[in-house]
Amino acid sequence: MIKKVVFLTLLVSLVPQFAFGWGKRGHEIVASVAARLLEENQHADYLKEHEFDLGYYANVPDLVWRNISKEIGATEAPQHYIDWTKAMAKAFGSPKNLPLEFSEFKEKMGADYDFKLGVVPYRIHDLIKRCKKITETLTKETQGPLLVCLGELSHYTGDISMPLHTSENHDGDMTHQHGIHVYFEGNLVNALDPQLKIEVLEKARKLFGKHVTSKMNSDTAVRWLIEDSNNKVDELLNLDHGLDRTNINAAKNKYHTLIVNRLVEGVVVTAEIWSEILANVKGFDETKFYFFDGKPEYVDPGKE
Repeated sequence: MIKKVVFLTLLVSLVPQFAFGWGKRGHEIVASVAARLLEENQHADYLKEHEFDLGYYANVPDLVWRNISKEIGATEAPQHYIDWTKAMAKAFGSPKNLPLEFSEFKEKMGADYDFKLGVVPYRIHDLIKRCKKITETLTKETQGPLLVCLGELSHYTGDISMPLHTSENHDGDMTHQHGIHVYFEGNLVNALDPQLKIEVLEKARKLFGKHVTSKMNSDTAVRWLIEDSNNKVDELLNLDHGLDRTNINAAKNKYHTLIVNRLVEGVVVTAEIWSEILANVKGFDETKFYFFDGKPEYVDPGKE
């Protein structure tokens, strides 16, 4: 799997500075609403007191890990996206056909492989394995680390629900729309909050259990979501045409439906993946369970 040492000679010059998938509010919404879906639909009541915690851990990869050091920040950034290119389309046809293992992906890309184009499906794959390993022998002492793992994982599943995290035109530069990335994921989401979270919850409630990915395993669902997001790139960019970005009230109304729908997709797929991970977890020992990790240790890519 992906090894940190493979990248360090190339990283600093290759990594874009706008590799965030959603802002802080977006990632918190994905994690906390996903937890609510499992509480309501699968009796995962043990998550109820930890929705805030999960929302915090969902922001750890951006707010904590990418600021540990310049080297770790450079290693971490491409874990958050995959820039679907013509070379990838030629090699795999569709994001749905991305290989399960990173080694096969890199081999099939051959000379067209470039770390700066992103490796998010493999970061997600590794974190799913990490979370599942914790559940195998879950104890009171490992309940907290499991919450951390689930929250961290939700960051990356949230990332791939954001269309520009699946496109080589990730900040609109190729279409003369520079700055659209942060404007979409941050400014507009912030302007729609707090009602946004309520809307996402209501729509996700209706979709959970009926979603096209509900019968898929986690890796297949990840690839479906990447393709679904990539299919929304043109819609996102077209909404920006003729838009006065300084008029946030008008802009948020124009983007409102797309933002809600993309967050809902991120929430539902995250909840389904968590459900797979938690299949054998019956509950938590809540006696004096006050665990909270404010600065989780960095998880090296390919560690699991």
